[in-house]
Amino acid sequence: MPDGSTITVESQEDWTAIRDWYNVNPDSEERPTLQFPVDITYETEDGDTTLTVNNDEEMEYVKSRCWEEWGDDDECFEFVLPISFTMPDGTTITVENEEGWLSLREWYVNNSETEEEPLLQYPVNIILFDDEGEETTVTINNEEEMNALEEECWGNDGEGDRP
Repeated sequence: MPDGSTITVESQEDWTAIRDWYNVNPDSEERPTLQFPVDITYETEDGDTTLTVNNDEEMEYVKSRCWEEWGDDDECFEFVLPISFTMPDGTTITVENEEGWLSLREWYVNNSETEEEPLLQYPVNIILFDDEGEETTVTINNEEEMNALEEECWGNDGEGDRP
């Protein structure tokens, strides 16, 4: 941690220790430093795979590969950033770049008891991709329009697909 203390995370519940540290140290803006090596588990088509990461460079590579693979998964649109979400506790998270999506994940790690979804603040602009690789920018004005777009893209009811 920024003060030199160590917190070991062995399960999902252990993330609360990090949240507790920041609650006790509210003025700290520094992020914790990973102590390598660390094992990460990720999903593949053949099941979960565990990989040992030995340093910051390897971690950056793994994160970039993960983002690339995640972004290629039947994507028919992407958000034009920045976009903002109202979180279940009333706070606002603004995603200004690709790394900003991690802020949403971190919020859920720090609020693991919450099952509510964030609310996307409308209107938002999105880029639609067609089968020929053409792009069109459109404005989505409300949740109903977003659900219709998601249903068209992924053939479901549009629930639960957004971060």
